[in-house]
Amino acid sequence: MTKYPARIIFFTLLLLYACSKEVNDISRSPIEIPEDNIIAKIGDKIITVEEFIKRSEYTVRPAYCRGDNIIHKKIILNSLIGEKLLSLEAMDISLSPHLMKYLKGRKEQAMRELIFYEKGDKDVQISPATLNRFSSTADRKYKVQFCRLPDSRVADEIHHFMEQGFSYEEIFDAAFGLDSIPERSIDFFSEEDPFIIENIFSEKLEKNEVLSPFKANDGSYLWIKVKGWTKTPAITASSQKVIRQDINEKLNRLEAVRKYNEYTAGLMAGKKMDLIEPAFSRLMEVASNYYLGSVNDNKLIEAIWNIDEEIVEKPDFAEMESYDEKTPFMYFDERTWSIGEIQELIDSHPLVFRKKRIKKNEFPEQLKFALADLMRDHYLTAEAYKMGYDKHHSVLLEEYLWEDHLYASLKKEQILEKKELSVQNNEDHLNVMGDYIGMLQEKYSRQITINFRQFNKINLSHIDMVALKPSAPYSHPVPSFPILTQDHSIDYGKEISLSTEQ
Repeated sequence: MTKYPARIIFFTLLLLYACSKEVNDISRSPIEIPEDNIIAKIGDKIITVEEFIKRSEYTVRPAYCRGDNIIHKKIILNSLIGEKLLSLEAMDISLSPHLMKYLKGRKEQAMRELIFYEKGDKDVQISPATLNRFSSTADRKYKVQFCRLPDSRVADEIHHFMEQGFSYEEIFDAAFGLDSIPERSIDFFSEEDPFIIENIFSEKLEKNEVLSPFKANDGSYLWIKVKGWTKTPAITASSQKVIRQDINEKLNRLEAVRKYNEYTAGLMAGKKMDLIEPAFSRLMEVASNYYLGSVNDNKLIEAIWNIDEEIVEKPDFAEMESYDEKTPFMYFDERTWSIGEIQELIDSHPLVFRKKRIKKNEFPEQLKFALADLMRDHYLTAEAYKMGYDKHHSVLLEEYLWEDHLYASLKKEQILEKKELSVQNNEDHLNVMGDYIGMLQEKYSRQITINFRQFNKINLSHIDMVALKPSAPYSHPVPSFPILTQDHSIDYGKEISLSTEQ
């Protein structure tokens, strides 16, 4: 697992809210959640079973609670409850405009994910015939020669020459003049491009077979020749069953993506993007300097792995020479969009690049793709608001989760600053925060209820994992684990009484 050095995010966050004059006055919409889906209630805040599992499994826990035993589970619970308690205490804190935009972006991402579920994932079923077809090829690992074509015009020309009977090598040499043809391996389970899966694994390919150029997920076109393959067939009946289930799961996911893309294509039909110079060239310069930087400081990769990098402010149009927010930047959907309007979108929806490792000469094209995806998500978000998804319980839970985390982080920094401590001093800051959390447990004890019956049912792994959504504006599905206490005693609150229990 790739790891990056820890960042001092709390100090950054403190600076971001320091100039604010308003106090934290959170008004929350009530959420109807079944009692057996709740682990704990802390005032008007809740910790669901799903939140407990995700906060435990989707990020790296500290060593003192990394195990799967009851002691470590109780430390986790105390830490998550402690985060909610800190957010309750953050009445003297308000979020900066930047962090408010961050929360807005998090909420709207959850709204688009709900659209994905409703328009793509919901009710997807793979037919037995389709499952059988892919099951016959999924055990192959193809070795292929490939060429990535820039657009449909070149792809059509390649197809034309293929129809004339020219070989793969002849066309490649004439078109590109390279000494050797690039090669790669394609595996069903590791490949995430649905177009590659469909074209390579939907039927058995023969050695030396050449596929007509087809569009890939990143907008380019792939032209492939099969050099051969290896097979890793499942031997036992049980392994065959597991593999078949894995194939079905992946096909379900790919079908959901297909349905969702079909929905978005309909939503965006007829909408064209034309970028206006010189504004685009100046943005490209600012963005390339930030995102690409040096080889050892690639912000595209760091933003994926480092959650702290998500939260800090990014370069904006104001860094451009002769910046004027009213300057026309693009034509889209039969209207002119100014620099200021695009900046407003980016403030809550960071640019997402389809390729995470981009060469400098590829950046202009990839930036155009990122802007096109930004506009697509803008229209998807508008549709989500129309459908009332901003009030959906899953979206509100996501919004409140990140809101509590940010307020708690700021409150923690405030407490440590008074003690002249930093988050880097783990031992001392844990002692201070542990005592503070203990005081809050006592202070709010009557407002805390815990569902020990559901808590005791939860099984955790002890393996370090980081879950990511690399194609989303915010790639981390949950906040970092709250480093607040090593205490495993739960001598506060009361147990939730389930009305459904017999």
